[in-house]
Amino acid sequence: MNHDHSQPDPSKPAPESRYGDEDDRSLGGDHDHHATPITVEPNSAALDHHGEHGTHLGHDGHGDHAAQFRNRFWLTLALTIPVVIFSGMFADLLGYPLPDFIGADWIPPVLGTVIFLYGGAPFLTGAWAELRKRQPGMMLLIAMAITVAFVASWATTLGYCADSNSTLDIWHGLAP
Repeated sequence: MNHDHSQPDPSKPAPESRYGDEDDRSLGGDHDHHATPITVEPNSAALDHHGEHGTHLGHDGHGDHAAQFRNRFWLTLALTIPVVIFSGMFADLLGYPLPDFIGADWIPPVLGTVIFLYGGAPFLTGAWAELRKRQPGMMLLIAMAITVAFVASWATTLGYCADSNSTLDIWHGLAP
């Protein structure tokens, strides 16, 4: 019996496969396919077992993405603790006095910059790659969000937005 495996059956969920895409052996039928795992040469595009481009298996040399994100997460989390402790809004919320020594006011913005650059690097570089390919995706969305938050935080630190009331006054002034 001859089966056409060029298009997956839309009524079946796509099975997970260690071969990079849908595994032909799971499509059923009265015969087996023998799929070959992908081998990726350095500096070449990934090909799935059908010889097609477009799988995520061409990330040769990137190592374990989950471990990289986990390491960045734990370091940025540790750097966040002094940022929060030295934050004026957080101190006002909990009612404790801010530590008072020379440079204490600069701990949140300086460490915040380190957090943005180090913790946000995968998102910023991913966004740049999406922009170059003209294929916006989640990396661009996340990069835009963290960049807006970073710039707004620095604007507040430098006195461009003294408090939320002044920002609200600007918005109310724009309303008809």
